[in-house]
This record gives sequence, C-alpha cells and structure tokens, in this order.
Amino acid sequence: MSIHDDIHDLIRLWDDLPAAILRIQGGPAEVVTGGAGPAPSPPLDVTAAETLTLLVEDVYAWSTAAERTLAEGPTNRTARQRLVHLPRQHDRLAATNEPDLAARLTAHASRWLADARRLIGLSHPDRRLGQYCPLHDDHLVELVAPGDQGHLSHTGQTISWYHVDAVTCRACRTTWTPPRYLDLRGLLERADERRLAAAAEQP
Repeated sequence: MSIHDDIHDLIRLWDDLPAAILRIQGGPAEVVTGGAGPAPSPPLDVTAAETLTLLVEDVYAWSTAAERTLAEGPTNRTARQRLVHLPRQHDRLAATNEPDLAARLTAHASRWLADARRLIGLSHPDRRLGQYCPLHDDHLVELVAPGDQGHLSHTGQTISWYHVDAVTCRACRTTWTPPRYLDLRGLLERADERRLAAAAEQP
C-alpha cells in the first residue's frame, strides 16, 4: 500500500481511538487525538495508552520534520490535520531530492496504521510457530501465522474478518501458503542441519 492509502485508512480510524482506549481500560482516560495531550491517568492498560500517546507524538514529530525540510514554517494543526497534509508533504519530498525522508514517512505511516488497527481491535496478533525462518542464519526470526484482519465497511457500522492460511517471516517478508508447506518443511530441516553443523564448528 502507498502512504496515500495508509493515511486514508488511518484517518478513518483516528476519531475512534479514544473510544478504543476507553473500552480497553474500562473507564475514562485523558487521551486527546487532536493534540499531544496529557498521558492517560491512571491507565489500566499502560501498553495501549502508551501506544496511543507515542503514536500522536510520532505524527507531530515526523510532520514537523517534513515542514522544516520543506521550509513550510510552523503550524498549529492538530495531529489529525497533520495526517491529512502528510501525503502531500511526502510527494513534495520525493520530488525535491529528499527520497530518504519520504521513504521514512511511508514506513512510519504503515506502522501508525498497524498500531491504530491493533488498538481498535481490527488486527489480531500473529501466532508464533516456534520455528525460525530457514532463509537467513545471521538474524534468527521466528515464523508466524498471520493474525486475522478486520475491515470496516464504508459506513463504519460492520466489520468483515479475513483469515489468511499461511506461514510468514516478518523480517524477510517471505510467505508460504499451503501448497508450499512441504517445501517449507524441507527448508526447515536443511536449516536445522546447517545451523547444527555451524554450531559444532565453533571453538
């Protein structure tokens, strides 16, 4: 997905984030998505509250970085308004010899959307499989079965759930579907043999 798609989806969810924190915490929380705002007090779910607070702060930080690079000058936009302007800033950065910052904005927007979906309950966590990806030995990453994903209707009143039957590595982004499970089994067996042999050679 492009940053335009990610930001579009994020804005659709943005106004529901405070209510999501209320559901998670089971009581009132001082969470403001229109500005940096105070931290929730006292949060019953610190992780959820911190995720939302960091998300808002991150939007401000990267939007400000884009403003400074583009010499747009400081603004008094809320976090939501900054999100609206971010795709335009990204396109200007990409067209003005700032591809690295544009790429970082794209990566952060994707993470913001993932965080928001998780907070609202539209993204179930991956299921860890207890086996490391067989394609790289320098950095061992556990394979996972992707969690179910919910998608809001255009009215925002209904959620459709989607399940993907697959095994994936979140590091190298390789995915094996059921027709390739036998291939994966062979790769795992050879990776185990390779790693055992490498360990035996260590002094």
